[in-house]
Amino acid sequence: MLFSWVLIILSAVLYAASFLFTNYFWWTSCFFLVPLFYEAFHHRLGFAKGLLWGLLIVWLHSCGILYSLMLMQDNALVTVIFYSFITFYSGLHAAVLWWIAKKCCVYLQLQFPHWHTLLQLLMWSLALWFFFLWFTLAMFWPFLRLEGFYLASPLLPLAYHAKLLAAMHLVGSSGMLFMLILWQGLLTLILTRTSIKIMVLWLLLTTAWLGMTFFEQHSQPPPTWLSRIGYIPRSITRDVCLSRAAQILSRYIRQVLAQEAAIDIIVIPEDGFQTTHLAHDHVRSLILSNMSDRPVQLLIGAYRSCGLEQFNTLYWLQPNNMISYFDKRHTMLFTEHVPSIFGFPLLASLDAGKAPLSQAHNPRPLLQLTPDVHITPYICSELFFNHQPDDKHADAIIFALCSDKWAHGAYIKNLMYLFAQLRAIEWQRDILYVAYSRAAYFNKSGQAYPLKDFSNTLQEVDNDVLDTSHCSDPVTLAAVEQLETPDLGTIFNEHSLSLLLDEQKQYSGVSFSINHPLAQKDDVIKIVLKQEKKSDKTRLLHAYLAHNFDIYYLDSMMLENSISHLAITIESTGLVRVEHPKSKQAIIASRYR
Repeated sequence: MLFSWVLIILSAVLYAASFLFTNYFWWTSCFFLVPLFYEAFHHRLGFAKGLLWGLLIVWLHSCGILYSLMLMQDNALVTVIFYSFITFYSGLHAAVLWWIAKKCCVYLQLQFPHWHTLLQLLMWSLALWFFFLWFTLAMFWPFLRLEGFYLASPLLPLAYHAKLLAAMHLVGSSGMLFMLILWQGLLTLILTRTSIKIMVLWLLLTTAWLGMTFFEQHSQPPPTWLSRIGYIPRSITRDVCLSRAAQILSRYIRQVLAQEAAIDIIVIPEDGFQTTHLAHDHVRSLILSNMSDRPVQLLIGAYRSCGLEQFNTLYWLQPNNMISYFDKRHTMLFTEHVPSIFGFPLLASLDAGKAPLSQAHNPRPLLQLTPDVHITPYICSELFFNHQPDDKHADAIIFALCSDKWAHGAYIKNLMYLFAQLRAIEWQRDILYVAYSRAAYFNKSGQAYPLKDFSNTLQEVDNDVLDTSHCSDPVTLAAVEQLETPDLGTIFNEHSLSLLLDEQKQYSGVSFSINHPLAQKDDVIKIVLKQEKKSDKTRLLHAYLAHNFDIYYLDSMMLENSISHLAITIESTGLVRVEHPKSKQAIIASRYR
């Protein structure tokens, strides 16, 4: 009896090892189901063992993800409780499937005794196949998303040797998964029973699988245009004022261009510029004017505000200050938004971002970097959660702009890299994957061509080499976030105050007053927002500020039900003060001047 439970644990450990230590144990993905099949063929699998196995594979595989999410969230306890629910929910699915499979096997043994072994093999293979499809493609359906845990596919470790997945573009990822499961089931029968028929079936499947590798394309040299790309895995954070951030970015680009004469395209991963200000001409001009005399294209992840919405955006900056952008069409569950069914304050704290990001509906553009290089952008989760490509440019290279700096486990970053390699084979599309830990070009057969990382050769930018005269105030955004009430948000921009001098404004049918006190000689303007209908307060504040200012972020929870109005003071010193009228606490943020 104890031996049976040891086999269940061994299967879960072998499965997790192929993900946690892929470089050494990728091959265990080909054998982790053997202990399970052994138990299944001896009729010792059931509900309890299915529950234990399901719990173990989720916890062991995703321990690094749980740790990273705990560090991202303000309420770690809520994260642990919710993740425990997801784990139990996944284990329960495995338990129910195994119980059904066991009952079906008993029935088939009575009805078809001569074919019982093969039918039993087929039944358990289908049960495991269905579980992994549900686990990786649809486990989040209760949260109104047909998505799953994409990094859990047993095929993923095999991407470490991409040729093993050569048959995927013929049978699809689901067909390849079934082949892997059936292969392990047949291997178990060979090890436990003497049967010529079973051995012949196993050899045929092995030959068909491995035979595909001989038809795979031989190693090809990297595309020549890759030498024109400069990869900078750096993020310009919010702990510097905007003008200094622009100079830092310009200096990094100049250093890369000085090292490689062929480079004329610079790529920086998702969230590389942590503001919405790349959309403004004066910010782009400041960056481009300080870069280099050499014409350079810049592809960088940042953010964009439009009215009440904020988007995760890819910017394409060109030497003549022309700009194109693409807003992310997929928002990540529980990190970029919380589903509407979780509109409770405790669960709302699962949102790791400072403000929810909006889901865009813009079509994927075709960006022509050179006459012979055309790319179409996919921002992070759009690559991982799309079941099929959703662009109309089948011949274009997929430019996957990702962020893996949230992951505190190196194995998670490695799995994201391998998944992009897996996608290139599955979708039969060339993919240029750019993240903070690694960046590479994958061709359709999964061959990887790493981009040169310049981060180790970049010199840190100090204040003594920068012109900081444009920084209006020593108060930085990082200091703002450390205040006692950071959820009120931060605002900064350069904008004429004359727009505020009207006695009344109207936006979206909501009216409010703008009062400028007698102390006009100090150029101090105070905005008091009064609204009887409390549900409209956040919309009102967002609407007005979006109409007149460049917003970095405003938390939608900033206006509590007990607040009757919010005071915003814009001072001549270049500060914006957002005041909580009940607690008299304020947030101060430097504006770009």
